[in-house]
Amino acid sequence: MFLRFILYITLFLFCISNACAEVKIGIVYYNPPFIINKYEGFDLTLMNTLCKRMKLKCTFVRMGEQQLFPALENRTIDLAISGIVISPQREETYLFSLPYLLNHGVFVVPPQSNLQHISDLKGKFVGVKNNQDDSVFGEYLQFKFSNQFQIKQYDTTEDMFRDLENGFLDAAFAHQEIVNYWYENGFARFKIIDRPHLVGYGIGIVGLPDKQDLINNINKELLEIDKTDFYLNLYKTYFGNQ
Repeated sequence: MFLRFILYITLFLFCISNACAEVKIGIVYYNPPFIINKYEGFDLTLMNTLCKRMKLKCTFVRMGEQQLFPALENRTIDLAISGIVISPQREETYLFSLPYLLNHGVFVVPPQSNLQHISDLKGKFVGVKNNQDDSVFGEYLQFKFSNQFQIKQYDTTEDMFRDLENGFLDAAFAHQEIVNYWYENGFARFKIIDRPHLVGYGIGIVGLPDKQDLINNINKELLEIDKTDFYLNLYKTYFGNQ
């Protein structure tokens, strides 16, 4: 009986030292290849690995894309991950991990389109997807190309690519990895014009400023796994040989 009591006390102290801490992580329902479903995706695999290395009990909370940042603010979740772009505006309010991927945007047009260069898009309708609570890609186009395009914003990638295929858009500007995933899996038909554009400061895990210790530990583990084959293998699994 005494030994059992000692065991319970030992386990309790072990848990309160953060080894058994529960962290709630917000993810979107669908944003391939970052989040494919509740079990699969680049970000899910990465976050599960980080949690295991940090000995954290992580619970994933699925929600709509526009709910991620509000959920952080009302503390429904501790962190969020779903291909979230690090931008100067977001860094004013939120704390980000080190970027685990660069964020490149590419212009795509229908396969039969005669548009070949960005200059051909002047005055044309260009679709962008809202990212979480704002449009990082839309802001980039406004900053980089001023008012050259007529920008149309979409809540989902599906709607944007559907309008592109049906002739309601002249072009779309989207994350390169997402574009490649949709094309290679036969979900949409288009062609890329021009070179990739670096948008924001990369993609990271986000929390409120009071999660500094947790983000610091995540950064430490990101640097550690970068020294192994894990990250390269994970990248090839979801992004191929891009």
